[in-house]
Amino acid sequence: MSIGMPDNKNLQVAGVILDGFLKASIKLNIIAATQAATIENIDPVQWYPIQRLLDLQRLVQDNYKQAGPIFEKIGQSMITSWYHLGPGKELIRTGADFLHFQSGSKGYRSVVKGPEYFVGEFSLIEIDEIKGLAKIHSTTPFNKNKKKGLIL
Repeated sequence: MSIGMPDNKNLQVAGVILDGFLKASIKLNIIAATQAATIENIDPVQWYPIQRLLDLQRLVQDNYKQAGPIFEKIGQSMITSWYHLGPGKELIRTGADFLHFQSGSKGYRSVVKGPEYFVGEFSLIEIDEIKGLAKIHSTTPFNKNKKKGLIL
């Protein structure tokens, strides 16, 4: 028995994440501002089908051979939007705070909804604040360079 993709209503992403992706895409000239406006006027506090984020990710992957640095910038923009337009300012004061927030996928679950078997997890495994090192485990369906941009 194979496990297929769950119903879209059970797979959602926070608008603040789509907002960050679109802002970076416009700034990097990946998506023209007029094209982004036709995709949707994103409300940062609403939830949207996760397919919209996966489609945007595929757009970048399909159009750029070396998409890694682009995804890093997109990830940085996504976390900036989360911090300024979402709950970030109330929850996070330092980089270590952000990493601790990832324990048990709390951070990830604040922006992605759906069954773990499909959306995966993003967890802090260990942290050494003195050395400035952390080990993170991620099984999310998102581009690894985008995830790197989120934690830089």
